Amino acid sequence: MLENLEKLGFAADRSGSSFGARRGTGGQVPASSAELFCLERGTTIRVLTALCAVGRGSFTLDGIPRLRQRRLAR
Repeated sequence: MLENLEKLGFAADRSGSSFGARRGTGGQVPASSAELFCLERGTTIRVLTALCAVGRGSFTLDGIPRLRQRRLAR
C-alpha cells in the first residue's frame, strides 16, 4: 500500500512502528499517471480506486490473477 501511495506522489513514512502517509496534499493526487500493483489485497485496491477517481490522469490498478477473479476487481 505504501509503495502505491508513493507512486501516486504521496509521502510515506516507513520509520518507527507505525507506517503511513504523513503529509497532506490539499485533497489532490499529485501524480497524473501511475501503475499500481495490489497483489491480492482487496482493501488496498478499493482505497486506491477511490484515490485515483479523485485524481486527474491515467491510472492502472492490477493484481495477481486471483485478485482479478474476485468480484471487487471487475
